[in-house]
Amino acid sequence: MWIGDQWQVGTPGLFAVVIGVSVYDHLNGGAAPVPETYRLGQLSVSALTAYRVFEWLRDDYKLEGCPIANVWLLLAPTDQEKALEPVLVKHALAPTIDNCEHAVGRWQAAMQTLPQAVAEKSRAFFFFSGHGLEVHQNRQILLPADYLKPPASNVNNALSTENLVNGLASLRVPRQFFFLDACRNDNQELRNKRVEGRRVLNEEVAALVNPDIIAPILYATASGQQAFQQPDPTQGLSLFGTALLDGLSGKPDIELKPLNGGWSVNVYPLQGYVKSRIVKLLEEAQERVRQPVKLGGVTDNEVITLAPPPKKVVLMGSPIPLTGNQRADRVGKKLAAPFSVSHAIPMPSQDGGWAEDYGLTHEAFGAETATQLWWNLQLTALSTGAKKSSGDIKLLHVAHAPDTRRFRVELSPIDQDPLGHWLELDDGTCLFGTVLPSDWSGSLRYLIEFDFEFDDDSPSGKRQISRMEATLAPSQPGPAGIAAGLWDTYNASDAETAAQVLQDPKLAERLLAEKVESPLAAAIATLILLRAGRLDLLHDWVRNVANWFPSLPDGATLWAEQLLRQSKNQPDAINEAARYTSRLLERGLPLLAETVGYAARHIDMLLRESDGIDPELLAPLRLLQERMERALVYFRTDGLFPVYTGYKESKEMLEILGLGHFSPALTAPQDLPG
Repeated sequence: MWIGDQWQVGTPGLFAVVIGVSVYDHLNGGAAPVPETYRLGQLSVSALTAYRVFEWLRDDYKLEGCPIANVWLLLAPTDQEKALEPVLVKHALAPTIDNCEHAVGRWQAAMQTLPQAVAEKSRAFFFFSGHGLEVHQNRQILLPADYLKPPASNVNNALSTENLVNGLASLRVPRQFFFLDACRNDNQELRNKRVEGRRVLNEEVAALVNPDIIAPILYATASGQQAFQQPDPTQGLSLFGTALLDGLSGKPDIELKPLNGGWSVNVYPLQGYVKSRIVKLLEEAQERVRQPVKLGGVTDNEVITLAPPPKKVVLMGSPIPLTGNQRADRVGKKLAAPFSVSHAIPMPSQDGGWAEDYGLTHEAFGAETATQLWWNLQLTALSTGAKKSSGDIKLLHVAHAPDTRRFRVELSPIDQDPLGHWLELDDGTCLFGTVLPSDWSGSLRYLIEFDFEFDDDSPSGKRQISRMEATLAPSQPGPAGIAAGLWDTYNASDAETAAQVLQDPKLAERLLAEKVESPLAAAIATLILLRAGRLDLLHDWVRNVANWFPSLPDGATLWAEQLLRQSKNQPDAINEAARYTSRLLERGLPLLAETVGYAARHIDMLLRESDGIDPELLAPLRLLQERMERALVYFRTDGLFPVYTGYKESKEMLEILGLGHFSPALTAPQDLPG
């Protein structure tokens, strides 16, 4: 343990755990690999990246009244990293699961013993760089250096971010920051084992949870996506580590906030900055990897550190601080840049005609594999279970990269279904499915993005889908188009920037108060306001969405989240949240990807509260937990709507989700006001 020289025992301070794992003894390329490594191997710069974070804490972190107190540093460096930075082998524990558990336990104990007044001014800081597996937005498994250690090769001998957050939630230390630089490449075999990680901390019931907890989790990338690392430590750190350290240091163009005559780095600007910085670094490295930075946990725009004052003058191309909207615009353009080959489908062929004209379709997609993929797509009407085909899709626009590895498709089902459709792509190896929700505002347009990668094990070099993402098309009119634009701003920058748009009373009224026009738009706006911590802009509108639109399960989950936030986990609110959450058993799982994460967290938390919950709700919640855990095996989080992959057939997946024809949910609003 390292002790800060500016800190005195019994005074407020920042308590940190920093872990970096480059060397994995029992994975591919390790000293003693086990027979089944789940295609996981060695990393190149995670230990060095973690050490640079420790150096920043030691030398550059600043916050008045809260100096760096203790740091537990655990590193597993490669020989190349040690040659570049010999100090890596000194004063750092090996990050085995037992050492990680010991360090985390001491970290918690150090904060637990702080007097009330001292704890309230103290902070917790956690950084991890290495392999990870995401289950949902608030649950990620972090792999230690001895992962899969024989003889048991226990897949659960890893840290769980959910356990860390829940275990620290009862501390009187209210500000807790988590930064996860984990390569979250998917492995379906590991997902099938429902990996939960080791519970290294005890988790308290809600009554003992600190109601003032703010615990943001900044993820290096989304589920199933790579977190790019330099192949050699002489070339630099991981991209997330580079961007994070630049942002924490207030450079080169992060938006800083004025604070007591100085300047601070805050959570939301840091999220937006890291997103845009990684996009730029990937562009400079000429890498095709897409690395969408995500923010989870309990969020607010909290101060992280003080920083040097921002540059005031623009000199010969020198960077200047960008606002959130400027950054969103810049990132949005860079994310759209790969889709430089564009084809608008001619009007006569849009309504299914394209599916009968192979030449037109092949010209639009530019590759036989993609053409066949879309000719063979399956569409299922959720209200009836009726099977449809590509000819039932209105294909509006196709854009792709020149190398035909990345695609963006704008479409709309020709016949509207009261509940929406299940769209499924089959690349011959794996199924990818997503829900295209319906809305009272009318026919919706959707954007489907997908990437191909070549299968090196296939003699023919067969293409496989490596990523699929589904969202609303911002080109459409009305509330749904506005909501799509809000989501794009949130996705390209941060929740605070997107929420600022909703400060316009007329716009907020249209999306939220007039939710009957577009309940889906109201749900998207609510999600963004919750992510931004803007409870002041939410009223009982969300409850009405939950009550009036059972075909939109997200309403129940978002209202439960608002209840728990506003009431700070009071018993009455917990019971009401349990009642609304249990409705998902009949209505189906949420249709927005980030709402799925909220629902999973609610179910687990409520079942820990079983002594204080209406006994009639416990059986439905347990059944719902089993359904959720089955769904999470296939769940991916990148877009607005969740994508599920790795399942065997659509009927099985839709029964797990419990949607429409596959659920007793009602298809029309109830108790609408006259």
